[in-house]
Amino acid sequence: ASVSSAEVSRFSIPLAKPVTTNVSASDVPARDGWLLKITLSDGKFGYGEASPLPGLHRETLDEAGAQIIAVASALSSASNVGAPTNLALLNGAFTSWIESTCGISSRELLPSVRFALETAMANALASSASMTLARVLSGDDDDDDGTMNTTTKTSSGGECGIGRVFVNALVDAAVDVDAAMREAKALVDEGHRCLKVKVGRGVGSEGAKADAVRLAAIRDAVGPRVVLRADANRRFTFTEALDFGAAVQELNVNLQYVEEPTATAREMSAFYFTTGVPTALDETVDEIVRASASLTDAASALARVADQSNGVVAVVMKPSVIGGLEATATLARVAMSRGVRPVISSAFETGVGLHASTHLAASLDDALRRDIAAERTNRSGLSDDTERRNIPEVTPLILALDDDEEKGDIIGARAHGLGTGSWLAGEIMTPDVAPVRAFDDGAGVGMMLHAGGVGVASKTTEFVSASTSTPIKSWGISGRVDVVTSSGGRYNVHYVQSEDFGGGGDTVVLLHGFMGSVDDWDAIARGLLASSGVRRVIAIDLPAHGGTTRQSGPAMKSLDDARDVVLGAVRALGCNLRDTHVVGYSMGARIALVIGAMNKDEFEGVKSVVSVGGSPGVRDARVRDSRAKRDDELARALRKSGVHAFAKSWYAQGLFTTLVAHPRFGGVDGLALRRARTADTPGAANALAECLSAASPGRQAHVWDVLHLLKGKSLFIAGERDSKFAALAREMRVATGDARGVIDIKNAGHAAHLEAPEAVVVHLTRFFADVGMTTTTT
Repeated sequence: ASVSSAEVSRFSIPLAKPVTTNVSASDVPARDGWLLKITLSDGKFGYGEASPLPGLHRETLDEAGAQIIAVASALSSASNVGAPTNLALLNGAFTSWIESTCGISSRELLPSVRFALETAMANALASSASMTLARVLSGDDDDDDGTMNTTTKTSSGGECGIGRVFVNALVDAAVDVDAAMREAKALVDEGHRCLKVKVGRGVGSEGAKADAVRLAAIRDAVGPRVVLRADANRRFTFTEALDFGAAVQELNVNLQYVEEPTATAREMSAFYFTTGVPTALDETVDEIVRASASLTDAASALARVADQSNGVVAVVMKPSVIGGLEATATLARVAMSRGVRPVISSAFETGVGLHASTHLAASLDDALRRDIAAERTNRSGLSDDTERRNIPEVTPLILALDDDEEKGDIIGARAHGLGTGSWLAGEIMTPDVAPVRAFDDGAGVGMMLHAGGVGVASKTTEFVSASTSTPIKSWGISGRVDVVTSSGGRYNVHYVQSEDFGGGGDTVVLLHGFMGSVDDWDAIARGLLASSGVRRVIAIDLPAHGGTTRQSGPAMKSLDDARDVVLGAVRALGCNLRDTHVVGYSMGARIALVIGAMNKDEFEGVKSVVSVGGSPGVRDARVRDSRAKRDDELARALRKSGVHAFAKSWYAQGLFTTLVAHPRFGGVDGLALRRARTADTPGAANALAECLSAASPGRQAHVWDVLHLLKGKSLFIAGERDSKFAALAREMRVATGDARGVIDIKNAGHAAHLEAPEAVVVHLTRFFADVGMTTTTT
């Protein structure tokens, strides 16, 4: 199968009660996010969810929306994006597919977006294979019906479920002991066998001790067979944590663990050795992932701190925060190998996200059981006394997680943190794809992995019209406007602008490079419109490019003519320049810099300028002269050979090595066809040659000396593999006197906006938000 289409819709669901992150209820009144739907060539489809939550995710809703729309656009526009069945094995296959097949930079994907992309694709594959997502993730297709077994035998003959996932309940009552007791007892009466209690909400050591008293009261109310967990969210000082731990032990609370009782992993070890209370990592895992250059580095760092000998017995992992199924599974396996239990937790996602995380949890539970069984087999095989005398008695760390219910262990200890559906006042799918219920055998509360292909993609689902918009299919409409330049040239300018831009907000103008067109900005334009501050996006075809033609008057003489065309079109379309951001690539970037650096006495300046692989011109007169002659020679070659043949030579330059190698563009031949499809006639070639010669950097008056006018309103982007323009970007930043950092797009070359639109659009969204968007009036 292959990817047939990718669509994005936005959703908003009111909250039934405030989330438990470090944000006020007024800041998060609803759960907002984006749904990605991937459809395969066999008609099967899957959904993924990107819904970053303030206080948990580093990315904003706007940033996630911009990127997931750019990703969907890239997938939809590419041809023959294969969907191999081994993708969901979570062994690096997803990373390879994202980069090598889709041409998307995995290092630039936001965590919530990668989670959405992987889950949508994995769900589609599960549906295509008529299997549960959990079984696809585990790589096990032994069952004829393609579903997870509902039970398996323990070593002592009992049964434990692997067709279901247990979840803990969260006790809401913050400090009131009686209320906490009543709530805990009610949750146990509903069937819960694992409760999690928030602590660290009081004041000082007295507040910490009061937390212990509250936990002791809950223990008395629910009895010894219910698992209790505490979550401090690093709210204790080290002294307060020690007071809490000492009181918990004195009151015989018997906690399974307390999450993040201190500010650092080192303090957590000291807490454990002092109090004897086991700990769990949560925020520490998120910090490790964010600070690591690669997943391999993150795994190594986690292995150093997730150590049962230091009292760490669990790692709590939120897949949408860590960055997808593959990254979470990798880190989970590292933790298991160290004898530390992985606990999969939600970030208050909708049923789409919860469904995926639940099936990931099921596959990890199954992997843990298999690994433990293998270790048991290995150890039982050493039955010969002669062999045993020569082998040290070392118990594998993973056997610390061998919780056999028949031996008295409590099944609630396996519960995951996925029972958060009740925080939402509704769902985006019908029927609910991740219902939580009490199990009939009284073992606890959780979610069943139903038979018959329970992936979100394979259920009868529909968008809820009240809470989702229609899928984003196109971003703008074409138009034309007549412009007269200062040199007297008359141009009919072709543009594309967003259809519904309202009466306020900022405008973003997009300018392509030589041989480009408005089509080059498709993915980025769509993504920008996800921003709450962008109300209008306009992409303009420069002179002799796309649909823009010179109607009469003198031929193009310099880059100033292209500047006049852009400003004339922008003004004719009614843009307020003070609320306009100009983004340009290469030749378009040179135009944008000229516009931004014009003297304020003669020009009302734009709000900001973004250069992608651009230059403010050449300072050395001899170098300018040499460059002008070179471009004149290229112009003659263009007139002689025609657009298509010239394009093949143009993209064979070393400057475009990474673009040519990119899987979405079909190499030199594909790029040449892309550029020649507008027109490959003598007239088109002559016009393009005229532009190449006139707009040469060798004939452009450089603007290095006035770049200081752009201080605080400029951003310089370059591909990290485009050394020349990356260096120029740093020089320009110095010239502006701006402390804002230069953006290097990972793995990209000169045409970063084409090679990695999913990365560029996020940096644009952040920059525009930082510069400050105009408040929209409605």
